[in-house]
Amino acid sequence: MKHKLIGGAIALAILGAGSLAFAQVRREPANDGETKKNVEIKKEDGAGRTPELRERAKEAKENTREKIDATREALREKTAETREKIKEVKDAAKEKIENTRTEITEIRKEMKGGIEARKEEARAERTVKREEAKGMIKEKREEAAALRETKKMELKDRLKIIKDEKKQQIVERVAEKFGEINIRMTGHFEKALEKIEALTRRIENRANILEAEGGDVAAVRSAIAEVFGATAAARASIAAQAGKVYSVSDVIQDEATIGQSISGLRETLRNDLNAVREAVRVAKEKVRLAGEALKNIVVPIKNENTGEKSGE
Repeated sequence: MKHKLIGGAIALAILGAGSLAFAQVRREPANDGETKKNVEIKKEDGAGRTPELRERAKEAKENTREKIDATREALREKTAETREKIKEVKDAAKEKIENTRTEITEIRKEMKGGIEARKEEARAERTVKREEAKGMIKEKREEAAALRETKKMELKDRLKIIKDEKKQQIVERVAEKFGEINIRMTGHFEKALEKIEALTRRIENRANILEAEGGDVAAVRSAIAEVFGATAAARASIAAQAGKVYSVSDVIQDEATIGQSISGLRETLRNDLNAVREAVRVAKEKVRLAGEALKNIVVPIKNENTGEKSGE
């Protein structure tokens, strides 16, 4: 009996343990259901809050867009303001450049006007000196002509030492020749100077044109100045020579030495004329050098694309 009771207890214990285990197993799906239910509740809660979040996101987007639009507008305004300032600076710079160019142009005109005025003044001064020298030559010739007439009368008295009348006439004709030769040669030299000066003026005019085109004419202007200096010196020599009188009456002593005296006078005339000829030759050489200087002027070539000038 006792054993039966023990067996029954054991069976009951086993049965209780099985029931407990079965009960635990049965409760597991219930736990899964609760989990699902909790998830569904959470989903429902989340789904319930979505419109609010969307509204907030929408407001945030709109606020961000407004800020971006405001920033863009501010940038556009700033850019426009900056562009306006840049334009003002450019316009001011352009105006300043134009004013500077105008000032430079005016200065160049004034300088050019001053240079032209000085050129005209130099030409006028040369003209005055040339005319004064010509007047001096004419005056010297007239004085010499008057003196020759006086010396001619004196010669008639001095030729009384020659008994042969034909010899007297020969000496008188020779005496006349001295004056004629001097007049002819000084006139020839004066015409040569006028040709030299005319050529020099043509060179000067050409130099002015080349200078306006950008050529360096310093060398040719220096050469031209030397030409006019040489012609002035030569003209002074001509004036001095034109005033000289070669008087036979002043050199003859007697009939025996009259030929020798006349030969000496002729040599004096030749030497004097050679001195004047040399002065004219110097002027001629100076104008040749001026012509060479003119040929050596380099005029810049204008670039049609850039408008700039460059040397040849």
